[in-house]
Amino acid sequence: MTTADVTNFLHSRYCAVLAVIVAVVAVTAAYQLGGVEQIEGSRGVILSSPNMWISVPVISYLLNLVAVLGLAFVCEAINKGFNPMRAQTALWATFFILFTVALPELASQFNSGTLLCGAMMFNTVLLFSCFADVDSTRRIFIMFFGLSLLALVQYAALFYVPLLVLGLVQMRVFSLRSSIAALLGLLAPHWILFGCGLLSFDDIHWPEMVNLFSVLSIKEMALAIVVVAFAAVAAVVTLSLNLIKTISYNAKCRAYNGFLAIMTIATLLLIIVDFNNLATYVTLLNFLAAYQVAHAFSNHRTPRSCYGILAIILALIAIAGFGII
Repeated sequence: MTTADVTNFLHSRYCAVLAVIVAVVAVTAAYQLGGVEQIEGSRGVILSSPNMWISVPVISYLLNLVAVLGLAFVCEAINKGFNPMRAQTALWATFFILFTVALPELASQFNSGTLLCGAMMFNTVLLFSCFADVDSTRRIFIMFFGLSLLALVQYAALFYVPLLVLGLVQMRVFSLRSSIAALLGLLAPHWILFGCGLLSFDDIHWPEMVNLFSVLSIKEMALAIVVVAFAAVAAVVTLSLNLIKTISYNAKCRAYNGFLAIMTIATLLLIIVDFNNLATYVTLLNFLAAYQVAHAFSNHRTPRSCYGILAIILALIAIAGFGII
């Protein structure tokens, strides 16, 4: 087997399937060993955040595992449907799965991070479909409606509202009509819930902020910092490399990659500013870092690029193994 064959295999769906198997084994092992530390505190401003929804650990573990695998499928769907990389590869899904299981403790329970990542990817699909479409106000309404609804259970969702507005500008659909649709989308969930008496103003409360250093052991904290730093460095380095290539893309692909780049930078900044809410941003960071890394290797798809891909894969598997042990 030549290096070219290895490279082609790593870009194939067969490698992604192997990553899925590794994820299932790693997450199951972390759960079975009983080392999963429950994420404390409710980050909702009105309702409880997702980490408080499920009290049965096995259900939480299974639901999050299914959600992560579903998000891996979304990687494939976005790349196939919109082709932002200008090349077909399954590396995005492979890297996302491995980045996520590098923190098996977080991957072993349903949490706000999984929900936020799912919501932002749903919004990304809708936003990409709006490119230069002046009749996309319904989709714009749905995007902001969902984000406003999510903010009821996780305040971090509000930080991505300005990002979506920038996305409208990048997709060339920012106008008075789209602005009104976005504003109505933000107001509608509160209008419905408070207007119908399902919620009252007495339900509004400050999110519970829990200091991570007070609930995580030194090993757990060190592992989280290593994984986040690894994903952050990989994202920044490959994003810088990808910018050179994306300049030559057509307007639509430049808009797609521009939005993903801004979301990557925004998520990194939010992790620094809102560090005690780290768990909420990690899954989305993994998703975006996986895209940038996969895009870079897709742009430089040479036979010897398999060495770099394998080095990242083995490093992530080693980190995951350390976390399980």
